[in-house]
Amino acid sequence: MRFPFGNEALGFARNGIAYFLKDKNENGKAIFQVKSRPGNLGDLATLNSDRLREKADSGFLICTSFPCAGSHLFPPTAKAVRLFETGEGPPGMFRLLKLKPPHGWNTVAWDLAIVTLGVLVALGAQQLVDELHWRGEVADFRNAVSTEIGNDLATYTYRKEENPCIVARLDELQHWLDGWRAGRPSKLIGPIGIPDSLVVRTGVWDSRDAGTMSHMPLSEKLGYSGLYTEFANNEVHRLDERATWIELASYDGATELDHQDLMRLQGLITRARLRLYRMTSNFGRFAKRAAALGLKPVPDPTWPATEVKICRPILAVSAA
Repeated sequence: MRFPFGNEALGFARNGIAYFLKDKNENGKAIFQVKSRPGNLGDLATLNSDRLREKADSGFLICTSFPCAGSHLFPPTAKAVRLFETGEGPPGMFRLLKLKPPHGWNTVAWDLAIVTLGVLVALGAQQLVDELHWRGEVADFRNAVSTEIGNDLATYTYRKEENPCIVARLDELQHWLDGWRAGRPSKLIGPIGIPDSLVVRTGVWDSRDAGTMSHMPLSEKLGYSGLYTEFANNEVHRLDERATWIELASYDGATELDHQDLMRLQGLITRARLRLYRMTSNFGRFAKRAAALGLKPVPDPTWPATEVKICRPILAVSAA
């Protein structure tokens, strides 16, 4: 608590101890009288007014040579009053702090505005950098996935060139089977063969990351996703068709067919026709999907030429 001053000494109270300000002594030090309780006067504390803050860090000095009697209380000098008015006094005492910026509140407001503007500019710049980064990531991914889809579409156009020969080969096998059933067996004069097919690649699409996809337009993501779903579905047909033709190839050079052979052969021919139909019709559907995204088949120049063996006739009718 702060004591009034005027004709009396200026003072502060803290933790039951009263600090009374006295005049300065001959050495230019501000003198304080310390009183802990009524009737018990303590020693005087002195502070060098020119090095007040340094003394405040290490504690204040005790003056034992100056009498500690009430008759020695003097009205405060102007310099001593200034020490207390600015909140400077003995270390450890209660001080009344006055919040006053050294250059005024206008300067504080201006500095705050500059800092705020700087933060906003930094945030905006970071957002711009992030936007440019993700725009580049999306563009790179779009180019890569477009190339991959173009090659995948071309695997079906590559195979489509053989489709007429595949249909003709299945017709030959059906005719061969019907001859055996009718008691007019014939021989195959060449290998049945296996249609060419190329693997559909999905490496680029499988390597997509959440960050890139989150910055891609929804319609584009759905378009790509739909195409790869079609590819996965058609891959089931392609692999089963290949397995079917491998089984058909087991009839190469056959000279005798029993009932079980005939039944198995019919099942394989029917199965091969189904897979051919599914792959052909599916390709027509997702080729339109790809065109809507601006994509078209792009063959890989390193692919081998299509097989011509499957286009050669293999059926020879035996004499009656």
